[in-house]
Amino acid sequence: MGDSNQLGNSAVIRVLHVDDDSSFLDLSKLMLLDINDHLLIEPASSVDQAISLLAKQNFDVIVSDYEMPIKNGLDFLKILRQDQKNSIPFILFTGKGREEVAIQALNLGADGYINKQGNPETVFGELAHGIRLSHARRTAQIRTKEEELLRNILLDNFPCTALILEKNTRKIVFSNKIAQDQGALPGRTCYNTCAQRDTPCPFCLAPKVWETNTPQMLEVEYDGKFYRGVWVPYSETLYAHYIFDITELKKTQDLLKDSLNTYQSLINGMTETAWVLDFQGNVLEVNDAAVEVLGYSKDELLKIGIGGIDKRLTKKQVADLIHSLPAKKRRVFETVHTSKSGVEIPVEISSSLITYNGKEAILSIARNVSERKKAEELMRSKEQQWATTVKSIGDAVITTDAKGRIEFMNKVAEELTGWSNKAALGKPLAEVFRILNEESRLPVEDPVAKVIKTGHIVGLANHTLLVRKDGSEIPIDDSGAPIFDDKRRIMGVVLIFRDITERRALEKELALSQKKYKSLFSEMSEGVCLHEVIYDDKGDAVDYKILDVNTAYEKITGLKRNQAVGQRASILYGTNPAPYLDIYAKVAKSGESYAFETYFPPMQKYFLISVFSPQKDQFATVFIDITESKKEHEELQKTATERELLLEGARSLLRNQSFEAAARKLFDTCKKLTGATAGYVALLSDDGSENKVLFLDAGGLKCTVDESLPMPIRGLRETAYRTGKAVYENNFSASDWTKYLPDGHVHLSNVMFAPLIIKGVAVGLIGLANKPTDFTDRDAKMAASFGDYAAIALNNSWSLKTLQEREQEVSKTLAQLNAANTKLRALNEKLQVVGSLTRHDVKNKLAVAQGNAYLLKKHLKDNTELIKYVEAIESAIQQSDKLFEFSRLYEKIGVEEQTPINVADSFNKAVALFPNLPLRVINHCAGLTVTADTMLSQLFYNLIDNTLKHGKNATQIKLYNISNGSQIKLIYEDNGVGIAPENKAKIFSGSFTTGGSGLGLKLVKKMIEAYGWSIQETGIPGQGTRFEITLPKQVPTTFSH
Repeated sequence: MGDSNQLGNSAVIRVLHVDDDSSFLDLSKLMLLDINDHLLIEPASSVDQAISLLAKQNFDVIVSDYEMPIKNGLDFLKILRQDQKNSIPFILFTGKGREEVAIQALNLGADGYINKQGNPETVFGELAHGIRLSHARRTAQIRTKEEELLRNILLDNFPCTALILEKNTRKIVFSNKIAQDQGALPGRTCYNTCAQRDTPCPFCLAPKVWETNTPQMLEVEYDGKFYRGVWVPYSETLYAHYIFDITELKKTQDLLKDSLNTYQSLINGMTETAWVLDFQGNVLEVNDAAVEVLGYSKDELLKIGIGGIDKRLTKKQVADLIHSLPAKKRRVFETVHTSKSGVEIPVEISSSLITYNGKEAILSIARNVSERKKAEELMRSKEQQWATTVKSIGDAVITTDAKGRIEFMNKVAEELTGWSNKAALGKPLAEVFRILNEESRLPVEDPVAKVIKTGHIVGLANHTLLVRKDGSEIPIDDSGAPIFDDKRRIMGVVLIFRDITERRALEKELALSQKKYKSLFSEMSEGVCLHEVIYDDKGDAVDYKILDVNTAYEKITGLKRNQAVGQRASILYGTNPAPYLDIYAKVAKSGESYAFETYFPPMQKYFLISVFSPQKDQFATVFIDITESKKEHEELQKTATERELLLEGARSLLRNQSFEAAARKLFDTCKKLTGATAGYVALLSDDGSENKVLFLDAGGLKCTVDESLPMPIRGLRETAYRTGKAVYENNFSASDWTKYLPDGHVHLSNVMFAPLIIKGVAVGLIGLANKPTDFTDRDAKMAASFGDYAAIALNNSWSLKTLQEREQEVSKTLAQLNAANTKLRALNEKLQVVGSLTRHDVKNKLAVAQGNAYLLKKHLKDNTELIKYVEAIESAIQQSDKLFEFSRLYEKIGVEEQTPINVADSFNKAVALFPNLPLRVINHCAGLTVTADTMLSQLFYNLIDNTLKHGKNATQIKLYNISNGSQIKLIYEDNGVGIAPENKAKIFSGSFTTGGSGLGLKLVKKMIEAYGWSIQETGIPGQGTRFEITLPKQVPTTFSH
């Protein structure tokens, strides 16, 4: 028995083997069990028997022959895969020469194919190996499906939309039931199905998951609902995405927030400061009064807590007060709160228990009791409060005595002047506070002196500069006010000033912007007009007034500025209502811009107008004159129409084989293009004396002319025939040619004739008449073109008639050839059927004989004399098999109809027929198509087989092509030992061999000759073989790189 451990699987594999040769089934069972005793083999002699067994038993793998009576192996595979949806592993065990069948089997879902011809030990060893691999793959697939089922169960238990997606494409690999109910199906993208977008959502955190390999979470509002998205790494190429609908949670939070807002509104309405604390002393909420009184922001108060504003109470005292509340319910005590500016505020604290945000908390209300204590502390703190106030304000402050000497400067004043308070103390103001006029550079009057002199508040003039101690300058504005004692005597002056550098820069920028606007307004090439809408008592727009116009307005409209500005539009433009009043009033009211093209009859011009509203009830128009471009556009449209009608006329030549049908279509198109309403098409009589009318269109007018009357060649018709050019007359009714008109002829106001010219001779006419306006040279040119088309149609008609006569002769000859060919094909088909059946049966018997010879050798391993005879039998069987294969392929040469074949694909198919090919394959024939048949793959197969058998050390094969403009060369190379020079001429003979049958390359030669190609071996001995296949120039090929 064989060593089953080498197969890596000790479990029993149940195999169903289907073959119509019972002796081969017996041999196969013996050989497989000899290799692997863990195989349980059930034979079946037909497809129907196999199907019956499958209905009763479970099998792990099916092995099937191809050629069997009633139903073959492919029929069996179709029943399994397509009808029964059965995915059981299926191996096609067929004879060599069935490669095309093997490819069909693989396309239908076979798991592999194995050639039953060859060395029995190799063949059945490969089959046993294929059975084990197919079973292992099937087991792995079942395990994967079980894992996927488990994943489905887990994800479907999530109360949310659950997806597994590809990293780069965001395509859904798996979705749970909730997601699928929403349309999120595998293969689609998450953003297209969940958000109805064409691109990924801007807030998507999937890229961050890929970057950090950590879960991410985000809450978003979309389409009136709230969602929480969770992104989680799943594998190297996948990630999971969960989407929770938290709308109801948000509603609950909003209700809670509203409740808190209501509570907040209540405490914010209090004038006393209010605090909400938890039992750990943390501040949960403060009211607006606390922010206003203490000078801290709300966030700062929440952060610093009670200890940040109450310096009197220790942590222990605060903790004792808090813990005593549950028993006493309410506590009242006094303490001092300190503001952000350092002001101590005496307060009375009233604390009680409340419910806040669903939990028990403490509400403390602090009442300011400073009024109670203000009287005794007022005088003592007055000076300190003044200093604190002055220092804390954002403006610079300087105070002087009644003589203008500096008494105090705050920090801002120090920074702006460059003087410290200490250095400036006692100095005259003018020495420290030096000010100039920015424009004149002259000193500005001392504001303190002016206040002392007048006793009134004064301010600086515009454009005042402060010269700092270091000589730098900054723009300022200021005010000075007197300080009075209780008897209204001036004790000093307080001067308040600020740096206005930023404001001055903005003013300059605004002035520059206004200057640029005025320049742009006046120099624009587009017309610009500013308007104001006029409304009636009901508020309806009835007119509009022109407020301003630019120079381009005057140039474009021809109206002067002094005519337009201040005038009503209805009066200025002479229209009622004013031009485009509805559009302009809507823009002025809504503020939404609008643009449109229009024709303005009073000026006989086309305009492109853009309108916008700079402010309510006003609008501005920016417009250009597009009259000339409109005319150019209309001319282009006319040219395009002519081109399209000319193309339509050309198409009628291709669509209509009949001259009469083509001529009618050409006449109708020409009439439409020129604007004529009547006309005819006529051919010149054989003697050239008169027109023979093909058809006539009277344009709806009554014509009573006797149709049997001749139409002589005279007048304007004669001119067209003689000159071979289109001619016309626009005053035909007043011309001498009217005398030629017979009685009952329709009235002709104008006429035009265009000749049909074939080989320089006029053979007919297109006649046109009664155009509402005059015919033009452009019309004549168009009519001449349609005359040329009609001449082509006539010539084609004559040529077609000749071709049809010849075609009838050719058809008769082809019918005779087809009849003979049918008989030949029937005979050839009978020969092929007989040969195929004979080969199949004999080859099966040879395989049985070869297998039994193998088993016999194993049992006679000690009898060398008998083994020699057995090996001779094996050699004869192998040679017979090769002869059968050669005859099968030889029969197929030249049988198929040749069609365009892709060379690269054909070569790849041949390579695919060698499992585990130990060669590097280079295929550089992409884009090359040649005329051949499916035997081209067999040709490449034989060349590769030759390399494997005789190339010895070959490691690479290569196929490429060369084009020199006149021919294509297909080059097949390997890097083996090559072919000796003396053998190059013999290799295609079939009688030469270096160990094989010698028939492989002979078959290649026959196939090449059937295609009309040639082949030669041009390799260098020792460097590899090189087969050059030359395709003659006349063979259709497509060549591209």
